[in-house]
Amino acid sequence: MILFDIKIVPQQQACIIEKVKKCCIILGGVLSFIIQFINKVVYKYSLKEKAIDILQQVAIVKDDVALSLDGVLYIMVINFFDVSYKIKILTR
Repeated sequence: MILFDIKIVPQQQACIIEKVKKCCIILGGVLSFIIQFINKVVYKYSLKEKAIDILQQVAIVKDDVALSLDGVLYIMVINFFDVSYKIKILTR
């Protein structure tokens, strides 16, 4: 008897499903039927933008004027396969 599992992926998320330790499907915002013991959801990602606040910094330019700088950095995952499997950890 093969057991099926129903996975509902919300609208603003994506899931990577592995089939016997190999990436096979990237799902986003769908209703899916997967075989429980063969397929497995291994990664879940949000499709929303994330904002990272950059703290205020003081810089002195060429003509001796002090500037106060701050900002916001927006990031969003676009290629889910590369984020999951191709990231290399750099060590010194």
